[in-house]
Amino acid sequence: MQTYLILSHNPEFIDNQINLLKSKYQISPFDIYNVIPEKSLGIDDVRRTEKNSRIKPGYGNKKLVLIRDFHLATIEAQNAMLKFLEEPTPSTVIILTAVNDQKILATVLSRCFVIKEIKAETAVPGGNKLEKKILEILNMSSGERLIFSQKLISNREDAAGFIDSLTRLLENQLINKPSMPLSNLQLASLIEKTEAARRYVDRNVNFKLVIDILLLGFPSTKK
Repeated sequence: MQTYLILSHNPEFIDNQINLLKSKYQISPFDIYNVIPEKSLGIDDVRRTEKNSRIKPGYGNKKLVLIRDFHLATIEAQNAMLKFLEEPTPSTVIILTAVNDQKILATVLSRCFVIKEIKAETAVPGGNKLEKKILEILNMSSGERLIFSQKLISNREDAAGFIDSLTRLLENQLINKPSMPLSNLQLASLIEKTEAARRYVDRNVNFKLVIDILLLGFPSTKK
């Protein structure tokens, strides 16, 4: 997925997330199309944005369409945006920002990878134990991870709960100073993988296979 929705009241958090995504896709400053609505975002704004997205990037493989304050978009603009998201240009990364998702259509939300700010004081249930497990996984071989996965998860509910707790832990690590030996880019990549794993579990894909693939996708710190 190359469409992201960043939700926060904190401009610094939003800018940090944008910079991480720009680094991830190696987007040149000259390949960024910015849309900043003054009072509202209308259908004409979205149509101009969609038209611009068809222009190939000039300095790299990807270009960025950045629409700030998407919560100011009219219903008509959001419907137009939905059509844009349904048929995106492969070379275009789309980032929407908003203070919250209350005024954003569910159909638009469903086509975005949502990045939410989690307050520093928000605790992750069992966070210390989970972090210890993740540190163990990072130091495991592929075979050891598969064995660990079989012992860890016994049913679909376990899988969903593990993925949700893991996502919260990784998001906290990304927002605050990381205590795990992972870079911000690695954390962002893992959050993407956990979100994808949750969607697969929700669609009744074999939960054991989903967890196996998720754990195998973790980076290795084993020397």
